[in-house]
Amino acid sequence: MDELRKQLSACNDCDLCHSRTQVVCGCGESSARIFLIGEAPGGEEDKLGYPFVGKAGHQLDQFLAATAINRDQLYITNIVKCRPTTDGKRGPINRKPSLFEIALCCRWLEQELALIKPQLIVTLGAVPLGYFIGRDLRLSDYHGRILLNEQEKTLLFPLYHPAAVIYNKGLNDVYQQDLKILRELVNKLS
Repeated sequence: MDELRKQLSACNDCDLCHSRTQVVCGCGESSARIFLIGEAPGGEEDKLGYPFVGKAGHQLDQFLAATAINRDQLYITNIVKCRPTTDGKRGPINRKPSLFEIALCCRWLEQELALIKPQLIVTLGAVPLGYFIGRDLRLSDYHGRILLNEQEKTLLFPLYHPAAVIYNKGLNDVYQQDLKILRELVNKLS
């Protein structure tokens, strides 16, 4: 894993390397059974160098606490390892990674998956789910369902991104239901 992080930190495969503060490598337990994947780092993650440490990360921590799953049981990463931005009135703002950026960066995710060998992959948002099922999708059609990931020979569990609940409070009840299913699933893996 240290070698992977070293290689990743030197990556300049796409233009995101010019605007990033640093590469945001995945972190967590190297023998984690549960592997969480978001789409890309945000501003706080770019500044601090760790995934899910901004507002969405705090929301994720609250959700995990409700399921009795601790971060130290997980490996958390993103599909794209550098912050994708666009110009806003007050400076750079987050944007979804492009298909080109995902295609260039997914080799790092594949290496992380090969090293960790999780039993369960939890996707946070439509972008990481789309990577695994290979098509445009509406997350509302998949969230909270247990899927089999043929590519990785593991279970796949799609959730809304924690930021979605921050910006759409109407998703909170749905998210809580999905987390109950996730908790039951994690208990069965034990």
